[in-house]
Amino acid sequence: MRRYFWIGFVFVAATAVMAYVLFRFDPCDAIIERVVPSPGNGKVLTVFHRDCGATVDFNTQVSLVPSGRKFSFDDYPPFFGVSGKYPLSVTWMSESRIRIVVPALEKIYRKAKQVDGVSITYR
Repeated sequence: MRRYFWIGFVFVAATAVMAYVLFRFDPCDAIIERVVPSPGNGKVLTVFHRDCGATVDFNTQVSLVPSGRKFSFDDYPPFFGVSGKYPLSVTWMSESRIRIVVPALEKIYRKAKQVDGVSITYR
């Protein structure tokens, strides 16, 4: 009876470890194109694209990261995303306002009006 307990325990533990690894695995890389610090250096706009190999189209995204913190896609998800790779024009108008010039004729799949107390305008 004891042997079956340990076999079951090892099976459940191995299954839990495999599930954790599979759900934490991200096949995509976030490639940072540029960072734009705010006027007061409290925050940083991070312009990047996700490279997932041939399975995902090109994209350009923007996240807001506190200064001194390392960018992480999971910790600081993008507030703006567009299909295609573009050298986006992102500008701090003040410590609490951002302007992004959006490329014409591209599919925008994320476009927040505010993030972390910062308002965003698009042109």
